[in-house]
Amino acid sequence: MSIISTHPIGTDIGKWRRGLNSPQIQALIHKYQHVHRDKTIILGVDRLDFIKGIPHKLYAYQKFLEDNPALREKVVFIQIAVPSRQ
Repeated sequence: MSIISTHPIGTDIGKWRRGLNSPQIQALIHKYQHVHRDKTIILGVDRLDFIKGIPHKLYAYQKFLEDNPALREKVVFIQIAVPSRQ
């Protein structure tokens, strides 16, 4: 069995909520909802940094789909990796 949860460490939740109201973000949300209609969207947003564990997250999603084959056509994973702070 796979368990998925959120763990926002060091994230300014208020900033994210305010950003959701911007026209650009609303347009992207609408686009993804249209393209992936009738599917649950899992969104990952991380810095492109080797310590962020993006490969582990992709492996976990693969394992989730292996453990839940009935959900393969019902769930989509979108990973956004922004440049690290160098």
